[in-house]
Amino acid sequence: MKKLLYIGGFDLPDNNAACHRAISNSKLFKMIGIDSSVLGVSKDASLEKGVVHQLCPMDHIDMMVVSYPKGVVEWLKFIVGDSATLVYIRESKPDIVIMYNYPAIASIRINGLCRKSGIESICDITEWYSSVNKNLIRRVVKWLDTSLRIRVVARLNKRVITTSQYMTNFYESKGHKCLELPTLYDVEDLSLNIDNSEISPESEKTNLIYFGSPFDKAVAIYDNSQVKERLDKVVSAVSDNYQKHNLSLDVYGITKSDFLDVYPSYLSILEPLGERVTFYGRVPYRKLSSYISKADYSIFFRDDTRVNKAGFPSKLAESITLGIPVITSDISALKKYKNIEGVNLCSIGFESQDLDKILSRKHQKPLIDRSSFDYKGYKAHAKSFFDFNEV
Repeated sequence: MKKLLYIGGFDLPDNNAACHRAISNSKLFKMIGIDSSVLGVSKDASLEKGVVHQLCPMDHIDMMVVSYPKGVVEWLKFIVGDSATLVYIRESKPDIVIMYNYPAIASIRINGLCRKSGIESICDITEWYSSVNKNLIRRVVKWLDTSLRIRVVARLNKRVITTSQYMTNFYESKGHKCLELPTLYDVEDLSLNIDNSEISPESEKTNLIYFGSPFDKAVAIYDNSQVKERLDKVVSAVSDNYQKHNLSLDVYGITKSDFLDVYPSYLSILEPLGERVTFYGRVPYRKLSSYISKADYSIFFRDDTRVNKAGFPSKLAESITLGIPVITSDISALKKYKNIEGVNLCSIGFESQDLDKILSRKHQKPLIDRSSFDYKGYKAHAKSFFDFNEV
C-alpha cells in the first residue's frame, strides 16, 4: 500500500475547515488503497517546538502536528520551511506528499527534497489569495508568495488537486492532470457530531444562519471592498425582509463590534433589528455544526472576483451535508452545483428582492440529498487521478 502525507496549516484535530478537507480527502484516498496521514499545526503551548508530535488517530487516519509559529522569527522559519516537517518527510519516506496551500518557499524546498528521495509531490490549491494590504511590505510578500505558489510551485508537479472549475481549467490548459474536489465531508461522522440535547421548540420565525470569516479585519477596515463575503448585503436583505417573512439571523465567526468596525454605517440598520440579528463570535466547531443543523437556511454572499472563482465555499457543502438549504450568490464558481436540491442561487448583485423571492416560494423545507458532498461519492475520480485500477 502506498503511503501519502498531507501537510498544511490544519489546526488539528478539527479546529478549522482545512482540517475537514484534509481528513475527508485522506479517507477518500484510503478507499482506493493509499495509506494517508495528516501533518498540521497545533496552538497547544505545551508542545515542544521543532518536533513532530503524534496525536490520536481520527477515523484510522494518523494525525501529527508541529507547534504553531508565534512571532516574526518563528513565522519566517515556517515560511522558508519548517525543519521538523522536512526531517519527518526525509525519515518517513512517504510515496506521495500533498501540500495544502503551503508557503511557496517552503514548498520549493519540500519539492526538491521529494525529487531527491523519489517522492511524488502534489499541490492542493484551494485559494488564490488577494495581496491587498495597507502595509506595503506585507502586500509585496503576499503577492510574491501567492504568485510563486500558484504559477510556479504547483506547475513543478505532474498532478494538481483543485477545488474549482476555474483552477482546474487553469492547470489543465498547461498540461497538468487535475483532481477537482470541493470541500468534502463524511455524512455519517457529521451526523454523529450533532448535539440534539438542546433542540429549540418549533418557531414561526424563519431562522437564517451565517457562519465563517467574511473578511480579514485589518485589510477590510482599510478597504471594505476587499472582503471575502458580503455580510453587509446579507444584513441589509434581512433588514428589508424581516417583518414580511418573520426573519432572524444568527451570525457565527465574528462579533458585532468587528462587523461595525468595517461597516460603521450599519449601526443605524442593526439597532432597529434588535435581537433579530445576533452576533455570537467564534464558537467550537462541534457546537457550530449543531447550530447549523437547527437553522432553516444557511446564507452567504460572495462577489464574483478571482479570489472567489478560485475557491469553493466549504459552508455550502457543510450546510447541505447537514440537510440545511443554502441561499447564496449566483457566481461562476457555484454554477455547477445549482441543480443540487436546496442550493438557491440569487442574482450576482444579491439584492433584498432576491431573498424575498426565495422565501415567498417556500412551502416546506426541501428534501435534501445530504450525500452530495460525501467523500465516498468521489472514489472514481480519485482512482482515475492516481491511476488506480484496484479497489
